[in-house]
Amino acid sequence: MKNKIVVFSNCHGEKYIDIFKKNSNIHELFDIEYLVSYELLDNFSNVKETFESADILIMNNIKTYNDFTVSNLKSLMKPNSKLIVIPFVRFNGYWLPENYKKLKNFSANTVEQFPDIKITEVKDYLNCCHDSEKIIDNYNEALMKLKSIESESDIQFFDWFIDNHLKYPMFRDYKHPTSNLIEYVGNEIMKLIQVHCPLVHISSKLIFKNDLYEYGHYKPINDSVKTILNIEYDIDKIFVCSRENYLYNILKHEETNILIQNLDDMKVKLIFDKCK
Repeated sequence: MKNKIVVFSNCHGEKYIDIFKKNSNIHELFDIEYLVSYELLDNFSNVKETFESADILIMNNIKTYNDFTVSNLKSLMKPNSKLIVIPFVRFNGYWLPENYKKLKNFSANTVEQFPDIKITEVKDYLNCCHDSEKIIDNYNEALMKLKSIESESDIQFFDWFIDNHLKYPMFRDYKHPTSNLIEYVGNEIMKLIQVHCPLVHISSKLIFKNDLYEYGHYKPINDSVKTILNIEYDIDKIFVCSRENYLYNILKHEETNILIQNLDDMKVKLIFDKCK
């Protein structure tokens, strides 16, 4: 009978499991169960036995729900089990505070923090000059928060982020990391599993991309932020379409009466012009 890995995490957890399957033999050595944290925070009694049976528990650091705190779950686990606390990585250093527009045709599952602009203001919004001091102050404050997030997890990622984030896109918006950061964190998680179980073999060499064309939640970066922070990659190649097309198509769709409730729905009803 295989030992069990339980992943108790936000939506990033599923991506980490995919990395395990792609780049290691972890899935051959363990049964893996994924619990979506935000769906279960009011249902502790239904999942308590799952935590008790875990040989390795991989979880975000939850502080506001007493049943799901690291200390409580650790107390439930078997004496020889392994607890790995992973970060919920968030970074607002590429986006200055601004007013947001309430969209009538998009749920928060598809578009969040959309700028309060009109369709005629898209180019000016992307090209306008922001104060360099504000950009640097916002960036440094976000770095402090990111360092704090690292300090509360078992994954060391901050120094790697500093060394690489200007060369490779790391976030599509402040709480949705790109595949580059997900791949790195996933690889570090596998190393900690390997310490607990030496039979784990990690086969991948990390390869990061500066042209991603990803889909999902997204917030464009302003030209002046790119310049002031010395971002090297093309900020029009993070999302599946250019920044201008993204903002324009969202605002154009707002002129209709067609509701978009999730990302799959968005793919069907809103066609972005590819920038590839």
